[in-house]
Amino acid sequence: MALSFMMFQNVVPGEYKGRIFGIMSAIAAGMGPIAYMWVGFASDAWSPEIIPIISGVGALILAGAMLVIPRLREHIGGKGVEDEDICV
Repeated sequence: MALSFMMFQNVVPGEYKGRIFGIMSAIAAGMGPIAYMWVGFASDAWSPEIIPIISGVGALILAGAMLVIPRLREHIGGKGVEDEDICV
């Protein structure tokens, strides 16, 4: 979630931030019921002890896949950010 908000601040033009933030909030709110549905189906198919492991491995694979996207790597690496730009 922190990565998406960081990308949101750096990439989206100011006049669109409210609209994009609304879409991001709707997506985030919709993921809860989808996650509950996934856990319900998965607990019927497998033992409940293995479901957090499967979910964790899936999250790690997704995070690794995001690091392959060149535009994301550019923003994560902090190119163009100077020390003077950071307020302490």
